[in-house]
Amino acid sequence: MKKLTACFLALIMAVSLLTACGNNSNTTTAPAGTDPAGATTAPASEGKTYTLKIAHVMSEADPYHTGAQKFADLVEEKSGGRIKFEMYANAQLGGERDITEGVSMGTIECAVVTNAFCVNLAPEMGVLDFPYLFKSHEEAYQILDSEIGTELFKTLEASNIKGLAYMENGFRNLTLIDKTVKEPSEIKGYKIRTMETPVHLAAFNAAGANATPIAASELVTALQQKTVQGQENPLKSIYDYKFYEVSPFISMTEHFYSTANLIMNLDVWKAFSSDDQKLIMECAAEATKVQRDACASRNEEVKGLMLAEGVQIEENVDKDAWAAAMHPVYEDPDMLAKYGTYLEKIEAALGR
Repeated sequence: MKKLTACFLALIMAVSLLTACGNNSNTTTAPAGTDPAGATTAPASEGKTYTLKIAHVMSEADPYHTGAQKFADLVEEKSGGRIKFEMYANAQLGGERDITEGVSMGTIECAVVTNAFCVNLAPEMGVLDFPYLFKSHEEAYQILDSEIGTELFKTLEASNIKGLAYMENGFRNLTLIDKTVKEPSEIKGYKIRTMETPVHLAAFNAAGANATPIAASELVTALQQKTVQGQENPLKSIYDYKFYEVSPFISMTEHFYSTANLIMNLDVWKAFSSDDQKLIMECAAEATKVQRDACASRNEEVKGLMLAEGVQIEENVDKDAWAAAMHPVYEDPDMLAKYGTYLEKIEAALGR
């Protein structure tokens, strides 16, 4: 009898336990950032919808826009419409400094910006500005798409920015108001506008020029008034900003290679699941290939357009002489203290 009573009580307890489990229709989940065992994971973003801002300062005709739009389209497509982007081109959300700081603060979720504005937040990124660091697009891609590029992007995380991909601004070339040049000795004493980055300024000063930082928005006026006698930019920027109209002598020095960095707010990045993060990175890589091709095509296109308008373009430039003239930046103690570690890694990877 006692055995029967014990079995009966056990049966009642089992039924009660099953009933309790069956009535719990919501699966218990661990807090974001941990799994039930306590291991760190990305939060579960699948099923959630996102509408994010993506910004840049260029026109819709520029490869910046081509890359940003391709990235946005791919993410929306591959996420089944869960992750969408609102596009803000033409500096609608401010200049590149404003946009970069906006991504850092989280007021803008995503952007494509020139590397110089990332240098303001992560000085290590300035290693990419060294003159003649890359002799070809292929060399640039070899480094940027490697672990070295990933390491450099990690330096942005202290400023709450996730680097997604290195798109392209292109090789920068020199324009003057009065002549084309082949060798650096021909610009001795010239005031040349550069971006306000330590390496750019130092390189042109080493070559004998008087490097002068001026905002792009003020450059046409500065050239008209001869505040500066020249400037340097990729061909597409020389054309789109109409610098060639007031500085119509272009020398194909290709002295700096300039990236266009696809970046995202780090907190936004961390809110995505690991699967969504993988999806975003795949889309960034695919869009970057499209953007780089578009950049190469655009630079060739505008070269023809400027030649048709009477601009003089000197192709036969002594790049070895320019590289030698700017080489002192590689030997400067302050530069080596800031960039020496990554310079060594890059040069070793390129077999130099």
